Parts: sequence; C-alpha cells; structure tokens
Amino acid sequence: MGMSKVHKFLTVSGLLLSSALAPSVVMAAEQCSAIFAAETQAPAPAVNPAILMGLLKQQLQAQLGEYAFQIVKGDPTEVLKTKSISPLNVRDLAELGTVKQEAMLLNQLAVLSSSGKLTSSLVSLLAQLKALPELGGKPNPLIGLSKEKEAYLIETAVSNIEGVLALRGLTNPSVKYVEWSALSKTMTERLDKSPAGLDNILHFAKSEFHKTSKVQILIDGEQSFALRDSLMSKAKKSIDVMTWAVYSDKTGFEAADLLIAKHKSGVKVRLIVDGQVAKKPGYTEVVQKMEQAGIEVVRWTNPSHVFEGQHRKMLIIDGEHVISGGLNFGDVYSHKNPDMNVPRWRDTDVYVQGESVNESRRLFADVWNQQVKEKNLSYKTIQVRQSKQVAPETGDVVAVLNHDPVKNQNGSTIMMTLLKGIREAKSTVDIENAYVVMFPALKNEIQAAVARGVRVRVLTNSHTSVDEPIVSLPILRSAHDLAAVGAQVYLKKGATLHSKLAVIDGEYSMVMSYNLHPRSEKVEGEMAVVVKGKRFADTVTQAFMNDISSDRATAIPFADAIQLPSSPEVIPVLRIFFDML
Repeated sequence: MGMSKVHKFLTVSGLLLSSALAPSVVMAAEQCSAIFAAETQAPAPAVNPAILMGLLKQQLQAQLGEYAFQIVKGDPTEVLKTKSISPLNVRDLAELGTVKQEAMLLNQLAVLSSSGKLTSSLVSLLAQLKALPELGGKPNPLIGLSKEKEAYLIETAVSNIEGVLALRGLTNPSVKYVEWSALSKTMTERLDKSPAGLDNILHFAKSEFHKTSKVQILIDGEQSFALRDSLMSKAKKSIDVMTWAVYSDKTGFEAADLLIAKHKSGVKVRLIVDGQVAKKPGYTEVVQKMEQAGIEVVRWTNPSHVFEGQHRKMLIIDGEHVISGGLNFGDVYSHKNPDMNVPRWRDTDVYVQGESVNESRRLFADVWNQQVKEKNLSYKTIQVRQSKQVAPETGDVVAVLNHDPVKNQNGSTIMMTLLKGIREAKSTVDIENAYVVMFPALKNEIQAAVARGVRVRVLTNSHTSVDEPIVSLPILRSAHDLAAVGAQVYLKKGATLHSKLAVIDGEYSMVMSYNLHPRSEKVEGEMAVVVKGKRFADTVTQAFMNDISSDRATAIPFADAIQLPSSPEVIPVLRIFFDML
C-alpha cells in the first residue's frame, strides 16, 4: 500500500483533533477556535477576555456533549467523564454519516483553505499545542519536534486536509460526495437486482473472461522480482510499467538502471507512477533519474480531483507477459536489500501469459492516453486491438478489472465483483487483505454467507504487523466485527501483510491492488485480476493456508479476544479521516 505518510499524519492529527476531549487541553481547543475566528472574521469590539473564555468553554462542552450522544454507542456520559473511548463504541462514518459538528468543522477548514489561510492557521495551532505538557492524556508527542519535522507535519496535514475537503466537494463544487450509508444501500440494491449464480460474478466488472496460456501466483518479492528482472532483461520491443511508486532504494535504483539500459538498447519503455507520491523525497530521485535518461514517464494526477491517486500495479513485457498485484518497486516488496533491518513484507502478484494480456495492455493504454491528452504531453498515444472473447469452459480464463473512483461512485467494479462472489458462494470464501476496514454492505454479505453455512476466513494485519500503528484500530475493530458474525479471523504475525487476494468456492480467484479499506473505494485508481479455474484457485488457497498457519498468524477464537485500547484519537480517525484510511 505504501501509505505510511498518510498514516503518520492520521496519528498526529488524531491527537490534535481529539485534544478537546482532554481536560488538560481544553484551552487548546479554545485557542484553536479563536485562531479560526481571527482568520475568518472581521475584528470585533473589545470584550472581557475572562467572560469570553468562559462562554467559549461552556459552548465547547455543550457541543462535545451533543456530538458524543450522536457518535457513541451506548452511554456517552462515561466517555465525557473519562475523556477516552474504545474504538468498538464509536459509530464510524460508514455506520453514521457526517453530523452537524463535523460539517461545521469541515466547512470552517474549507473557508481557511479557500482564503489561503489553512497553513498559517495550522502553524499557529501547532505552536500553541506544543506548549502543552500532554495531549489526549498522554505525553505531548509534539514537544521537541525539529523544524524539519514540523514543516513535514504541516505540509502533510495540509495536503491530507485538502484531500478530504476536495473529496467531499467542499473546495471543488463539481465533486459530489456520497455518504457510506447511501453507497452501501446502492451496492445492496444492485446486488439484489443482479442475475443469480456464481457464473455471473463479472456482472458488475465491465470486463469479460479471456483465455490464457499460463497463469501463475507469485509469492513475495523473491518470486515476483526474479520473474520481473528476467522478463525485463529479455524484453525485445516494449516494457510498460504502472505502479504506485518506485522507491529511491536498492530495488528502485536497480530497476531504474535496468530500464534505462533497455531504453538505450532501443526497447520502448513507458512508466506511470502516482504523481503526488513521485514528488516526495524517497521517491522522486529515482523517477527523476529515469526521466533524465529519456524514459517516457507519466506522473499521474487528476487536476480536477486532486484527492485521487494511482494505485494500480502492472508490468507488461513485449505485450505478451504481464505481472500485476500488490508489489511496488521497493525493498520492502522485493526483499533484495541484504540489510535484515529492512522489513520483508508478505505480498502477492499474479503472472499471466496469453490472450488475456491484451486486457492489461488496454488498461495501461487507457490510463496512459488519458494523461497524455489531458496534459498535452509530447508522448504518443497507444493503440491496442480489441481482445477476443472466449467461453469460460476452455480452461483457466482471466478478466482484468479497473476502478476509477471518480467515475465509479455507486460501487467499484472490484468491490461489487467481490460482493457478488460472496453472495453467490455455496461453500467457502477466503479473503487475505492488508487493510480490512468494514462498511455495512461488506459486513452484511459476509454475515449472510456465514448464516447460510459458507465458511468465511479472513486474514489481515495485527497491531504488531501493520506498517503504521494508527490504522490498526480500524482494522482490529473490523476483525472484531467479523468474528462476531461468525467469520474465522486470523491476524498476521511478524512482518507487514501487503497481499490482497480472495478465493470463492475453490474456483474463482482475485489478486488485486485493491485494499479493503475506504481509500481504495473512494480515492485510489485500482485494478484486479479475476481468474476462473480450479487449478489456479488451488494454488492461491494453498498460499492462503500457509499464511494462516500458526507460525504466521494468530487465530481469533472469539470476537472479544481482540482487545482494543481506548484512545480519543480514534474519533477523528473513524469519523473525519475515515475516507483516507
């Protein structure tokens, strides 16, 4: 996923935005309101500061009480007394849409953004919060921050707040925000109207099955990068790469050197990366190196929807071979770095050869051509022929799914295909995904599947394996809910799980870039490979079985075996920033 910077922001912003719940920092909330008022309103007549602060404190306490009664499950008075809350007792944004207090905050932030004062307001707020000994009842993590880290924090905070505002249409009137409750209802209604049977799994996919001469699962970087390097080295005509990021590390620079060498030898090399990621330190250096060497690079962005990202991953060689799935070009994925202190993530790719490769070529061409035309780039557009359809009974067949979060606002092709598979499953559903954050439609389909006797197993990250601690709260909360409805839940041990796959009834498999979290549905461009075939499904199931073995994962015996720490920052994480998880 590569979401560490987003999650670091959520960690700190969660503390900042939840600080009003702690008695020791009520003043911070008061000062924050004063800062916002000073930035957005004309000067007011002088008043007695003591009276003003007293009235403001009363107003804030009343607002907090009203807010708590809406978002807290059970008795909210205990939350107001203890200034802390379990993640299990918060109605997340998927369960309860945006409430009045949140809308007011977001609108205020939108005013600051539109007036160009968001950054200066956050700088002022950060300076005042740094003076406090505690935040959220814990030692203040802001004390002692270097100037560089402060600048990074502000930059990241502004970027992500701007993303939330843009996603909600508050700074871009052309964007229509769909609440999760409405989205879940639409997904369920679409499922209800769809033709029955697992053979209709692609009903929502906007894709069809095509034949393949070879389809193979690739476990971790050792398998995927061995094949990637071999195929790239042997390329004769073209190498097309689409990825979230190329890291400026051993793996990234090795890949860049190989691509540059192939470019100089006359092979056509094209690269698509997420433009927002590629401009950041740790990523931009290696991309600049390839650009300077003459490789055609598209730094993917959507100027009209600045929140949107490019998270698809594929490598196409000579138009005949394709590797796609979860792995970016970096050491944590490839396991190439001999330094054992560098994490070695568990991830999955799929290799395909045959007619179905043309569908991946078409997807790459669509993304490439759109960027070339919209940005008036000097690169040539790509022409790809129509694929030949094939009947499913001819052996392993493959479909390639694309998700555009701007165009697919009534349920992504990928999520709808997974939901359709779960609804039509007769015996088994296995899901392995790095970041499982539930929403009603997914939870309801899993619960219904279990109720009709389907064995549902889910593997996701634990609080110790996940790459950023703050995201463990919504993941563990979802794991608790899954166990409560009867799914067999497993939590990863050791290094981070970054894999995204599913197997339905031992016949249909999905290997994806798509994470089961809000960000993949609403923010990121994603892709998935769907394979129909028992042989391939068996290999994916075996990989899943290895991953849930007792030395690699912890089996959860019952829901309440998952203990979640009480923490005030869970509120903004599950509410304001839910879409960015």
